[in-house]
Amino acid sequence: MELFGVGPLEALLVGVIAFLVVGPDRFPELARQAGKWYRVARAFTADVMSDVQGAVKELEAEVDASTGGLRSIRELTEAGSILSEARADVETATSSVQAVVETSAVSTEPAPTQAVPVFEAAASAVTSPSEASASASVNPAPQPSSGAHGDPFDAAEVKRREAAAREAAARITGGSV
Repeated sequence: MELFGVGPLEALLVGVIAFLVVGPDRFPELARQAGKWYRVARAFTADVMSDVQGAVKELEAEVDASTGGLRSIRELTEAGSILSEARADVETATSSVQAVVETSAVSTEPAPTQAVPVFEAAASAVTSPSEASASASVNPAPQPSSGAHGDPFDAAEVKRREAAAREAAARITGGSV
């Protein structure tokens, strides 16, 4: 245990020299005063150390608070970028749904069939009207498909696609569409 860079062996050497210089009569009083000053010096150093440690803890708390603020800013920035990506996805989905709706609104008329060329070919190949009606009933003209997923302009298909787009947009935005 050192105080001001003086170890126990050095302190003992100083004490022996003081005993020889002061003498045995005044040495006990001098030792008491040295002990008193030693206690005062140790109390002072302990007080200073506790003040310094308290200041260091306060500074650490301030640094932690500021880094916590930086973390929250970083998290908000990341959340903002995620929201921007989600917004772009929603805009893409809504534009595709809007395009499907506009296309279906423009094309409400049924698609032209190939019945005219078939009937013309049948009329040129058949000589009598009875043969023409028999030929038409045997080979009817193809009709446009109207399955659940076949015709892109079918009203049910448009509604199904709109529902799928809304569902995808709701998943992307967390259900706030």
